[in-house]
Amino acid sequence: MWGPLQVAADSEEEAASEWGMWKNLHGISYDDESDDLQRQIIWETNMQMIEKNNDNFRFGLSTFSMAMNKYGDLTKMEYKRLLGATINAPINRRGKTVSAQTLRANANRLGLTNVDYRAQGYVTEIKDQGYCGSCWAFSTTGAIEGQMFKKTGRLVSLSEQQLVDCSRSYGTYGCSGAWMANAYDYVIHRGLESSDTYPYTSVDTQPCFYDRSLVAARISDYRFIPAGDEQALGDAVATIGPITVAIDADHPSFLFYSSGKISLLLI
Repeated sequence: MWGPLQVAADSEEEAASEWGMWKNLHGISYDDESDDLQRQIIWETNMQMIEKNNDNFRFGLSTFSMAMNKYGDLTKMEYKRLLGATINAPINRRGKTVSAQTLRANANRLGLTNVDYRAQGYVTEIKDQGYCGSCWAFSTTGAIEGQMFKKTGRLVSLSEQQLVDCSRSYGTYGCSGAWMANAYDYVIHRGLESSDTYPYTSVDTQPCFYDRSLVAARISDYRFIPAGDEQALGDAVATIGPITVAIDADHPSFLFYSSGKISLLLI
């Protein structure tokens, strides 16, 4: 008669043990027991979703696998606050839209069937935005880093924190998001330091420490790709280099994505 109760108790102990190991792994603690319990419930719900998806992945019913990570105790609303590309932000469209026909012609002349800029040295190490909606800053620096490498042969990690701290007058909002064109406008006027001289802190409460004498990269202009044109995007990647994009990551499958093919909307 006690069999099902024993199984339930064992399951609860196992979940509690995994919860404890997850907190230890990521150095996470909570102020009181009630907060800890609430976060454990959120974490267990996310873990059940991950396990269900991975069961489907093993049987060929899902195209990607998921894995628990340091964001496992976040609610959906807390996760949304990390999505930093503000699509409807006011934009001063300094950059013009490049011709899709020009991009296609340039790509045809190259005749490439694939390109991997990681292997060619255009891309820095993987970076982590932390608990800050600053993806817009990373999207901006990543493309500029690639262009600097293309021009100079030197790969320099540029400062996302400078953008977070210093570009608000250009229409950005620190950890509350921004649109990348506004960040580009700032870089045109101020340039960017390297992440060595202006390291990332994942907060937007500190003052701007910009030092003009330490600028490591400058740009003079930028261009938009025709909206909704996937061929133009592919041609731009092939002929220009890494491109600044935003993706619709407003789904838990992206938050816990681990491997495989996942369909997301490019914005």
